[in-house]
Amino acid sequence: STNKTMAKLASGLKKPNRQALVNPSDQQTLRKLFHPLPLGRLRGLGGKFGDHVAVTLQVQTVGQLAQVPLTSLQEKFNAEKAQWLFDMAQGRCNEPVKERTKAMR
Repeated sequence: STNKTMAKLASGLKKPNRQALVNPSDQQTLRKLFHPLPLGRLRGLGGKFGDHVAVTLQVQTVGQLAQVPLTSLQEKFNAEKAQWLFDMAQGRCNEPVKERTKAMR
């Protein structure tokens, strides 16, 4: 994957020894692999904010969040959070994947 969020999600999909290649612009892959996941699997949505999003939008999965229009998100959250939620649900993240160094392993 080309972004950190998708890379982290993909790394947990086929453990322990298989790899998952994910192209965030491939909508079919997103629907198949990530849309069924609970919101809490997305980085930043595992705690209180994730619970707030789930209750406010009445969604439980990434796929349900992906169906919420940006304008609806903007009505319920500030502009920055609304855009972040929209992008995450679409598999977009601006944080690049960084290669691990030996000290990080």
